[in-house]
Amino acid sequence: MMLIILWKIWDSRNAMTFRQQNHHSITTLKNILQDLMLWIHRMKKPEEKQATYSWRSYLSSRLHVLM
Repeated sequence: MMLIILWKIWDSRNAMTFRQQNHHSITTLKNILQDLMLWIHRMKKPEEKQATYSWRSYLSSRLHVLM
């Protein structure tokens, strides 16, 4: 989970630095949620899927707080 989150933060930083794209924290969080959905479909173990759904649910609730 941490690698996905850190990767998307790094990607947003690079978008701002090198492509002059303004990535708001909400955009970054939405990108993280999209990546989590992609990863859920690649996971084989039910416990890994459940943990990822839990993270996605938690982060999604934070998105509603930010908006």
